[in-house]
Amino acid sequence: MFINQMRRDRDYYTVLEFPKCGRTWLRYMINQAESFKYDIPLINTMNDVQYPESKLPRVFYVHGFSPEFSLKDKHYKKLFNKYFGPNSVIFMVRNPIRVMISYYHQCVYRNHIYNGPINDFIRNPNYGIEKYVEYIEFYMKNLAFVKNQNGTKYKIIKYEDLQMNTFDILKQVLMFVDLDLDDKSVSRIVENSTFKKMQEIERMNKFKVPWISQFDHNDNRTAKVRNGSNEEVTSYFSKSDIDFINSKYINCKYFTELGYN
Repeated sequence: MFINQMRRDRDYYTVLEFPKCGRTWLRYMINQAESFKYDIPLINTMNDVQYPESKLPRVFYVHGFSPEFSLKDKHYKKLFNKYFGPNSVIFMVRNPIRVMISYYHQCVYRNHIYNGPINDFIRNPNYGIEKYVEYIEFYMKNLAFVKNQNGTKYKIIKYEDLQMNTFDILKQVLMFVDLDLDDKSVSRIVENSTFKKMQEIERMNKFKVPWISQFDHNDNRTAKVRNGSNEEVTSYFSKSDIDFINSKYINCKYFTELGYN
């Protein structure tokens, strides 16, 4: 028996990220782990189908913000989830310059919510580097707060660590969400989720789910899985652009804690 489970008590996990910090990649790997461990179709886990009679953990994937609204005026509970606060949170982060490049492509070519050059984009208060800094400051502060107040556990995952050491980081994530698997199964998931295979899945629209499908097959800029971190920063940004980005986050203590300063 299965249903689309909509009720959200505190026995669920939230994967939280500013756009383009690796959530799609991690989600696909977690979905495979759910399929392996509970012997259910992968397409069901990718569509968030829940099995109430099993012990399948509920994992929700959110950004937790809207570009046009300031996080300074928001309450963390409403942003973690519109119903309840989660039991545990995975917070995904990434190098700010790389985030700006990928987020620009998503906003312009995939979502069509921004129209302008990238040097203007990074300076836009709703989409640019200041928004990412605001986001990191808000959630890093509030994750620590809810841990102390409510006992909410959280785990920070850096995109760069996941990229360089996929097996070990994925093992940690799966244990965190009560999906621990044997090493052979984890290795199989990692092998199924290489950058090249993720691109192929999206290009072919293999699973027909919107979160991993290319909107325009004639324009690779509309893809979710584009180039990883292989692009040259200087092909997008001038020195003054890079200096501007650096100036906005370099004095933020949370970026220092995360190892980006």
